[in-house]
Amino acid sequence: MTSKHDVVDALRRAAEALIGRSLTPDEVTQLIDLFNRADGSYREKAREALRRFTGLSEAQIREKTAASDNTDRVITDLHDILDKWKPK
Repeated sequence: MTSKHDVVDALRRAAEALIGRSLTPDEVTQLIDLFNRADGSYREKAREALRRFTGLSEAQIREKTAASDNTDRVITDLHDILDKWKPK
């Protein structure tokens, strides 16, 4: 079963892959806040949080994802985790 921790970890790894560095604890908190405040499905919330956190446009995120096998894998993992998540 997918937990909230799994979602936070996947979201953090996706942001790190997009910006090319590790996030600080404060940045992880900011990313989670952006996710929680976004509207839409979990995937839409994640996409919006990543866009706002990284400062990248949708097109730039797609470009970075397509250009890197690691980033593509991390984003795919995020989507898989979000699809399985059933918060209580």
